[in-house]
Amino acid sequence: MVDERRLRRILTPRQLQVLRLLAQGATNNAIAAELGISSNSVVNHLSAVYSALDIPEDCNTRVMATLDYLTATGQLAGVASAK
Repeated sequence: MVDERRLRRILTPRQLQVLRLLAQGATNNAIAAELGISSNSVVNHLSAVYSALDIPEDCNTRVMATLDYLTATGQLAGVASAK
């Protein structure tokens, strides 16, 4: 699993912004609009994020990246116990 320090070490500030918005459920087009970049740039940033996080291509990369981000930032704490 990834912790927040590792995220900050292996991802660029822009990749972290893209990942944060992805974790909030934003689409690529919404991320692009929010950050003032093209949707192709979003795709490139996400590809770099997936690679940096060692997320296999045969799984849902968006879900895995979101889970890594939420875990690293402590936003999943208590979710399992809330059931």
